[in-house]
Formats: sequence, structure tokens, C-alpha cells
Amino acid sequence: MSCWVQRHAGRHFAIPFHMWMSCVRIIPFFKYRFILKNYKAVFFDVGGILLRVHPSVGDVYATHARDFGFTGSADDLNREFKQEWSNMGGMESLGRQSGLTVERAFWKELVRRVFAAHGGLNDLDRYFDLIYDVFRNKESWRVFEDVTESRLMDQLKKNRVVTEGGFQIF
Repeated sequence: MSCWVQRHAGRHFAIPFHMWMSCVRIIPFFKYRFILKNYKAVFFDVGGILLRVHPSVGDVYATHARDFGFTGSADDLNREFKQEWSNMGGMESLGRQSGLTVERAFWKELVRRVFAAHGGLNDLDRYFDLIYDVFRNKESWRVFEDVTESRLMDQLKKNRVVTEGGFQIF
């Protein structure tokens, strides 16, 4: 779990997110605004680092899967999701592949595998389109408290540092 930081010189490097947040917590706000001016972009892998699914992946999946024949529990789906995420190697499994088509195919395969353990769904394609849109909605996400308390995103915006993570909920 890391964030990518780009300094003005154009170099990119990864900082473990817990170290980044530790720096943010330790340095008083009036001092770290000067440090932030040394950066022009910060790229976050947001899921599980800045944001969490609300209430959980299994709850969101189960709520919307009932109309598609799913009768199991959200806890079952949470377990399956964690297992299949690990089996697939997470987003790192995409390597240098990127783009909406590649990522959408990854998520669809993950959803298929999660529900396969429960006999599948009626009309997986339609369910996936629905759930993909649900997760694009900010109501499905919550910002971690330490991210909010640190005011990191506010400070980055204030110092005109570009933040990128695919989500617009800050």
C-alpha cells in the first residue's frame, strides 16, 4: 500500500502510505505546507488506503444480487471477495496493462469468481453493469478517519498539488 509522489524534477517514487500519513500527522500544518510545495503530483491507490467500501463489498454485492438469484450472506461474499482478490493477484496482476477496458474486464472476472462459489447469478452481464455503476457512486465509499483528520487532501488542493486516484469524493 503506497502512494506515488512526483517531485518537480519529474522523478516518481513510492512512499508507503503509513509513512506518508505519519509525516502528515507529525508536521504541524503551518510547516508542512512548505514541504507540499516541493511536489506537483501525488498518485494514490485509493481503495483500502484513502477509502473503504461502505458498508462492505459483500454487503453492496449482496444487496444488489438478490434480484439476480443470490440467496447467500454478505459475510460469504466478503470471504469470497478476499479469497478471489488474492487468487487473482489484485490490481497488480494487470502489470503494465491499463485503461478502462482492461480494468473493467478484471473487475468482471473478479465478480464472476466471487459468485461462482454460490452457483453464479442470473444474467451476470446485467448484474456487473449495475454493480460497476454502484461502485462509481460516492455513496458506496467512506474516507478513512485518519485521512480526514490529517486534512491531507485539503492541503494538497490548497498547494495546487494534483492528486489522482480515480475518485472524486474529497
